[in-house]
Amino acid sequence: MGFEEDLGLVGNQYQIAISVFFITYCITEVPSNLLIKKIGPNYFLPTITIGWGIIASCTAACQDFTGLVVVRLLLGVVEAGLMPGLILYLTMFYTRWHLGVRTALLFCASPLAGVLGGLIAYGVEHMDGTAGLRAWRWLMIIEGAPTILVGIAAYFVLPAPPEKASFLSRSERCLLLAVHRSESGQTASEQQFHWKDVVAGLKDWQVWLMCITGFGNGIMIYGFSTFLPTIIKAIGNWDAGQTQALTVPVYATGVIVYLIMARISDRIQQRGLLATTFNMIAVVGYGMLIANHSAALSYAGCFVIAIGLYTGNGLPLAWLPANKPRWAKKAYTIAMFGAFVNMGGCSVPFLFKTEDGPKYTTAYAVSMGLITVGCAIMLGLSCYYRHMNKRRAMGWEDWRMAGKTEEAIDAMGDDSPRFQYQP
Repeated sequence: MGFEEDLGLVGNQYQIAISVFFITYCITEVPSNLLIKKIGPNYFLPTITIGWGIIASCTAACQDFTGLVVVRLLLGVVEAGLMPGLILYLTMFYTRWHLGVRTALLFCASPLAGVLGGLIAYGVEHMDGTAGLRAWRWLMIIEGAPTILVGIAAYFVLPAPPEKASFLSRSERCLLLAVHRSESGQTASEQQFHWKDVVAGLKDWQVWLMCITGFGNGIMIYGFSTFLPTIIKAIGNWDAGQTQALTVPVYATGVIVYLIMARISDRIQQRGLLATTFNMIAVVGYGMLIANHSAALSYAGCFVIAIGLYTGNGLPLAWLPANKPRWAKKAYTIAMFGAFVNMGGCSVPFLFKTEDGPKYTTAYAVSMGLITVGCAIMLGLSCYYRHMNKRRAMGWEDWRMAGKTEEAIDAMGDDSPRFQYQP
């Protein structure tokens, strides 16, 4: 669409412009999630959505590299709080037993948007020169404007938290709050913001291990979604429209399998083992791409990656908040994990180098290695949670409650001997 030529981008300036977005995204993600309680999700989330749409549309006005970098940095600030904020928002209404399907519906919006965005981009190519604007400028406007409208609409349709939700009757609000508070670590006091919980999150080795997993997940998610059209185009003689069309069944397969597995995950209350299994399926898919024996095998490898990627990367979004009941620690954990996912995304433009395309053997190998490390971590955590649940069920951790009041025991959160981890 002439994007790089119009802005006079040279060398690796395009990769830099793409990556700087993740700098402010990663920096802002944790503060955004900690602010959501104070401001109110029904105000905070629509506001940053509108900001996202406005700034994304402003990309159409960029004239050079400097302007593009400024817009990308600002975009990272407003976009950072949306995904972790939405996950945190879901935990207000749903217990940890029911988060799998809900987070899956949220996570699946990304690949579906990727499909729609690709088809829109193909159509917008034919608008080049309309009203004196290049096609890529029209694309920024067309994709940004609906986001603004959605944000405005969200002010009127997004419910307030359960204790203030107007669509619930008084008895329904009381019942929902009672259900949440029946879970260990969900008392009224523990659902308020406390800085000590943020500090506890910083010191929690489980959080840091999952962040390492998140970094590998970020490379896999952003690498696959960004370069899937390039991969498909390289294995056959297709034009841009056909290439975009061939991405649809790949995304659709991954989404359908993920939704099914999310439902099963909720039913059997297993997250870690399922996420590990499906991430290893993605490793097999990358191996098929590296082998590159035929176009059919490579295309099949894309399906295998999609099947493993969305389930393997999506289930941790329900797993993390399930095991951190105290509000501020939960908010910090979700956001910190997201920050590391996006740190992985930041490295994608440099890992998937143009000169390595379309095979990207090095990038695939790195992805396989990081995914394998992540699988080992998740498997280890799942086994640890099972071990601790057994110890707590048998009373071997009851000594931690000695001398404590009932209120103090509840306030221990995931450290409480009464708390059962979700493996």
